[in-house]
Amino acid sequence: MLKITLFHYSIMNSAIESSLISVIIPSFNRQSTIKRAIESVLNQTYQNFEIIVVDDCSKDKTVSIIRSLMKDYSNIQLIVNSKNMGPNFTRNRGIKAASGEYIILLDSDDDWRPEMLELLLLKLQKSPKKVGFVFPGMTLIQPGLNRNILPKYSGKVFKEMLTQGVIGVYPLIKREVFKKVGLFDESEILRQGGHQDYEMWIRIALYYECEYVSKPLLNHYVHKSSITYESLIKKPFTKIWAYLYIWKKYKSFIKDDIEIYQFFCYKIFELLCLAKSKRLARNVIFMALKKKIFVPRTYYHLVFYLHDFYSPIKFLESFKDFARLIKEFVQRFLFRLKS
Repeated sequence: MLKITLFHYSIMNSAIESSLISVIIPSFNRQSTIKRAIESVLNQTYQNFEIIVVDDCSKDKTVSIIRSLMKDYSNIQLIVNSKNMGPNFTRNRGIKAASGEYIILLDSDDDWRPEMLELLLLKLQKSPKKVGFVFPGMTLIQPGLNRNILPKYSGKVFKEMLTQGVIGVYPLIKREVFKKVGLFDESEILRQGGHQDYEMWIRIALYYECEYVSKPLLNHYVHKSSITYESLIKKPFTKIWAYLYIWKKYKSFIKDDIEIYQFFCYKIFELLCLAKSKRLARNVIFMALKKKIFVPRTYYHLVFYLHDFYSPIKFLESFKDFARLIKEFVQRFLFRLKS
């Protein structure tokens, strides 16, 4: 049974105004990770929360694992979609069912450190009213590699949100924020491209300022079944369409900002390189050059990405292979003449 020390909880309560936090966990075929995710919430030092798990019609044992946990914890709710609707519909359904003054989402294959909710809530309640959300640092966990990624931007971060992402994890958000900016965009382009969170944080940053807690409070796992892997590595073009969709949606707010324009060019360029689309990649990088030629980052991309297609070393290797084939052909021809 998961426990929390009464001593720590009483000290924490003296510093934080006790408010209900709604934790939304969307799930789909996560039988191997869903229990770990839920238990990381149950083991929080701040305990005034409800957990709303919205299952997107899983075909494995995910739902039965959730129901077994519900027998011991009355603050866990389960909503099951009648058919697979995608992550954004699933997230929005959880937000609509939430009762808390604050809302935070947790992916069903990630988990939190015990002080996650306590530190985020304390920061948000101590921040000015114009701050609508607070996000933590994270530990990125990949096979053979763990590294901490800490946030560094706060205040008005619309431009930084567009060009640097700023948030790598779900923040703690005031409920009023969703009332003002709306819920997650449920368009099919973002469902396929996996940029739903990025688009939401951009939209929130138009109206609200943000703060952060500079500690890695979330463990984010990157693996072959994750949305990150699926959309970026296996389907780069779906990611490109998502970037173009977001560009069009926020173009009127950008006001011909060259840095933002070049950022989108670079991201699309990198994805085209992954897709082995040589001509399109070349055209996109030269579009960035036409806007503003004296930008070091542009030449970084030219040197370290375009060389994959135009490298002299690759040319020499190809020439060497061609020469070897010619030599083998001549040797076989001469052998036949002699025989």
